[in-house]
Amino acid sequence: MLSSPGVTLGLSTDGIQRHLDRIKDVNDTQHTTVKFPIVAHPDCEVARLCVMFHAKESEAAAVRLVFIIDSKKKICLTMACPMNLGRNFNEILRSIDALQRGDASRIAAPADWVTGGKVIIPNSIKDAEVKTLFLKGWMEVGPCSRTTTL
Repeated sequence: MLSSPGVTLGLSTDGIQRHLDRIKDVNDTQHTTVKFPIVAHPDCEVARLCVMFHAKESEAAAVRLVFIIDSKKKICLTMACPMNLGRNFNEILRSIDALQRGDASRIAAPADWVTGGKVIIPNSIKDAEVKTLFLKGWMEVGPCSRTTTL
């Protein structure tokens, strides 16, 4: 299971001053407060070892991969974005929430799932066990599809 609340860490090919300037710019223009650390590693050693550069971009460009790693140090999810596509932090948080709930409750989150929305009961859970796991009930959507809310 992913550890809660988790740790967010940015890894950048820029130096420290550039990070401070970028954080100020993001905070000012996006009306937010960046609260996670950004690690400077302009030599790009970690990024190269983890193949973190987008395939169609140069290594001089920004690292464009997101890794979600659980408490057992297992990579649960990766997201790759080209330079011309912004990353969506809300989607990253939604993914972490879905992964955590899936681990805790043995459910699968459908595309566009939001907290409180319907989740999928995997077919690997037999009907007898479904009755003990999902006390609020469930709905059979089709011969191989069951949903519930948590």
